[in-house]
Amino acid sequence: MDTSELSLVDIMSNYIAPYSRFLSYQNYDIRFEDLADVRKISFTLILTVILYLFRKYLIKPSYYAHSNISILSKGPFIVNLRYLDKQNRRLILVISSLIYLFGSIFSFTQNQYYLALLQGFTWISSSLYHLSEESMFFNLDNIFANSLLLIFLWATFWSFFFNSYILTAFVVGLHLAAFLFIYCGMPADLIEESTTIKATSKLRGSKFRRQLNLRYGYYHSLWHIVSGIGPFLCTLFFQRYCGDGITPGLVMCEGFLDKYLVFPAVPTISLVLGVLANILGNIFGIMPVP
Repeated sequence: MDTSELSLVDIMSNYIAPYSRFLSYQNYDIRFEDLADVRKISFTLILTVILYLFRKYLIKPSYYAHSNISILSKGPFIVNLRYLDKQNRRLILVISSLIYLFGSIFSFTQNQYYLALLQGFTWISSSLYHLSEESMFFNLDNIFANSLLLIFLWATFWSFFFNSYILTAFVVGLHLAAFLFIYCGMPADLIEESTTIKATSKLRGSKFRRQLNLRYGYYHSLWHIVSGIGPFLCTLFFQRYCGDGITPGLVMCEGFLDKYLVFPAVPTISLVLGVLANILGNIFGIMPVP
């Protein structure tokens, strides 16, 4: 076959097709006209199963939220993760998280159902994480943030072939979000206070208090806004260059991945990879960052 006249999509489609046939709607009693609805249902079920199976893991409190924990030879210690919110930091962070809710509503109106669902759960998880004073729901928040990041990178990749102006916006936005995330730092530091937990306790160890990172609230809120604009751009890009969001095979520029699949490839793969990245981060001790 002469591939000189084939597009990138055609080449990738020919390569992937043999491996995706066993998940094709053609193997089931499904009409092609109903495939879009079947994919919405399948993705919702996949998301529901993940949330149910990992429910305890997703809401798991920070390791430092427990008292009298023994770490190797350091002995037991207690940490107070609550703080006096003089700056209304928690309120600012929760309000700025609304950008994901607005993005979800916008994506839904543009028939980007999968992106709308992920943005909606990102709003919920981010709000819960900051309402808990960053001591719970880290895994839940991180998984959906990872998923949106992967979809954003996917859109950035495809923008290279379609529109240089959109590509520039994606690249600049990615670097700005990365800068704000690094610059804002972690929510707080742990400061050692004393060597005893209680005067009447036989336990000896260290007691810590939580010292806030004063620039975290403002700059992390800015990060919410910048990272929340990213999915807005993805929705506009997918609508303009990847079909109407309803036609099977045109969701999120993934036609060559799942032209006939019974589930949407890009949002499903992004969600699963987001879960795996979070689990590996927990296993190797780099998530959540102390």
